[in-house]
Amino acid sequence: LCVADCTIDADCRAGYRCAENAALAGTKYCAPILAAADIGQPCSGMAGVACAGGNCLREIDTGYPGSYCSQNGCTPGATGTGCPGDTLCVVDGAVNRCLDTCAAEADCRDGYACTPVDAAEPTSPMYCKPACTTDAQCVNAGATCDLLTGLCVAPPAP
Repeated sequence: LCVADCTIDADCRAGYRCAENAALAGTKYCAPILAAADIGQPCSGMAGVACAGGNCLREIDTGYPGSYCSQNGCTPGATGTGCPGDTLCVVDGAVNRCLDTCAAEADCRDGYACTPVDAAEPTSPMYCKPACTTDAQCVNAGATCDLLTGLCVAPPAP
């Protein structure tokens, strides 16, 4: 796939932003701007399917129940974090991701819980965190819910 390179957002055409190239460190390319409404939605990882311009956290790869559209490369706790709309920059493992915000459990999809960013500070901003409670919330064949992590796990190899 050939894409335009860039150094700043202004180098890209309308509807695109200058993004870090995860496959080739130190380089940037013009990527579609992710719609804030897509963050937190199920996705397939295919271009144009509810996550264009973002990162599809597929259940089979990440354990996110039913998959989850996000955006990587934001700055937690900063003004202008790099997340679209009212989404929130959260440290997820070793990656900073834009995730869907919430005010109550009902704001999150099935298999997710409304959780404060800082567990020690319950009034900190809230986001929808993977929190499956039953195997039925896992969509991949044979996947089961790990109640300790809230993630869906693949069945063990035979």
